[in-house]
Amino acid sequence: MPLLRFMHHQLLMVMQEPTVHFYSLRDPEPERGLAWFVLNAFLLVGIALAITIGLGIAFGAFRAWLIQKYPDNRFNGNGDELQLDIDPHSDANRSRVSE
Repeated sequence: MPLLRFMHHQLLMVMQEPTVHFYSLRDPEPERGLAWFVLNAFLLVGIALAITIGLGIAFGAFRAWLIQKYPDNRFNGNGDELQLDIDPHSDANRSRVSE
């Protein structure tokens, strides 16, 4: 009987203990983690800047090619363009609308 009582007591103690144990370890070198964070931030900014500059150069090259291939289109600022003012009572808009 004492063996059963001991086993029952042990079982109750085990059931009351938490089954998940959390362990927390301190970082031995927190300055190194901060240094990596700053370096990664600069790396991310550098990559974003390189992509932006590359896209800007590509867009500029495409625009230069487009102007060279189609020099007389109205998007290049050449030729007779329709320029509308914001004011609907402007004389320039009345003359263009009546044409």
